[in-house]
Amino acid sequence: MAGITVEQALALHQAGDIDAAHAAYIQILSRDPEQVDAIALLGVVAHQRGRPDSALDLFDRALAKRPGAAALHAHRCTALSALGRLEEALAAVLRADELGFDPRHCRISCANILCDLGRYDEGAALYEAALAESPDPLYDVTPARLNLGMARLRQGELEEAQKVFAEALALRPDLAEAHYGLGLVHRARNDLIAANLAQRAAVTIDPEFAKAQLELGELDLLAGFFREGFAGYEWRYHLPHAIGLLPRFDAPAWDGGDLGGGTLFVYAEQGYGDSIMFARFLPQAAARGAKIALGVSAPLERLFQGFPGVDRLVTDWTQAAPFQAHAPISSLPRLLGVETPEAIPTDPYLRADPDRATHFRTLIGEGDGPAVGLVWAGRPEHVNDARRSIPAAFLGPLTLSGARLVSLQRGAEPPLGLVSLDLTPELEDFADLAAAIEALDLVVTVDTAAAHLAGALGKPVWILLPFAPDWRWRLDRADSDWHASATLFRQHNPGDWSSVIRAVGDQLSSFTQRA
Repeated sequence: MAGITVEQALALHQAGDIDAAHAAYIQILSRDPEQVDAIALLGVVAHQRGRPDSALDLFDRALAKRPGAAALHAHRCTALSALGRLEEALAAVLRADELGFDPRHCRISCANILCDLGRYDEGAALYEAALAESPDPLYDVTPARLNLGMARLRQGELEEAQKVFAEALALRPDLAEAHYGLGLVHRARNDLIAANLAQRAAVTIDPEFAKAQLELGELDLLAGFFREGFAGYEWRYHLPHAIGLLPRFDAPAWDGGDLGGGTLFVYAEQGYGDSIMFARFLPQAAARGAKIALGVSAPLERLFQGFPGVDRLVTDWTQAAPFQAHAPISSLPRLLGVETPEAIPTDPYLRADPDRATHFRTLIGEGDGPAVGLVWAGRPEHVNDARRSIPAAFLGPLTLSGARLVSLQRGAEPPLGLVSLDLTPELEDFADLAAAIEALDLVVTVDTAAAHLAGALGKPVWILLPFAPDWRWRLDRADSDWHASATLFRQHNPGDWSSVIRAVGDQLSSFTQRA
């Protein structure tokens, strides 16, 4: 490749030979370290190789020499988006647009970022504007159409979302992503049969379509078909954002067999609520001849100290060795052969620290009416948080029940007059939350980790659910497969929290009178 030019290197790049193009750009820069095109194209290679941090450094280096290059600002937007720096990415694509970069590209990129920011109204409007432009045979607008459907779905505009996905399928009947989107619309309506048919159409077209395969697994779980559902649930590790996130170990993955006294490393790879919910299966895993080393995140460490069946607890997974096999905690039901809801252990399996519980009882004190903990929102980063969390302003009617309302809601100030006591300054981790829950008479919460913690402690817990719930809560029932102490309150129409709060308020008044 002696004396290779940028044009020749670019030809290799466009032909798909990324390694050769990378070597060529490096050679060019070894001769001329200030060659702006080679710097920028090397950034493109870095991004294609999954290194957006390196790509951003290279784009910034090129922009320092050519600040008016619209394409460089567009590339910079792509790298910033991949790094999750969405506000900066939005500014970058707007700058590219100002400098005259392809308007349709800028409009769609801007729409993508706005939707990632949760600004679905603005994003959808830009997708529609891009789709309304004159067709360009060189420009595939299919991703924009699919993203518009997803934006409408996130907005709760199910009729519009269905229309968009149907239009996509009219143009391309073999578009697996459109069948997948249509399946999500049906699931949002709790139409499990139609949702299942749509997802099966998607995986018939593309058997490796992980999102659709996972959706089929969750539909089976939602319907109570646990054997098929937990098998399909394994597809969560094949999602694009999940590939490479699971740790790599020298020891083999556990197959559920007897380990003959060897150590099994179980790691809590999902959210806090999942970790608590699936921990009930650890004693069963230990019963298969295993010593359990459990890996959890730091906020869960004190909660799981002394947990039955756990011999060793780590928060740094690199310190888990030696062990003979490993398993994610949320794969335990499949590995242990849990095939029906009846096979789920529902006895309380966590204990709060008694001294901390006494401390919280002192803080709560004696008073008229039962002490009821409130959690009205989950983590904002959760993909379904907009549906599962309740605006605190809706909770006002609960104050009429006669109960003493106590805030357990981290990260949000309770509205004036809603609670009689805010315990959150005392809650450093989940061990503290467990002790606070133990000191209460009842917990009223949305679908978040507090629901699973209260259930695991055996504390009465009322869980407030959106119309289309997460798979673990099933449909059309007030009890739970997972927690014997739980009562489920469901929306009867999408987004209707007012009727849920009225029902909870009525039951809370009765609970107060009985207490």
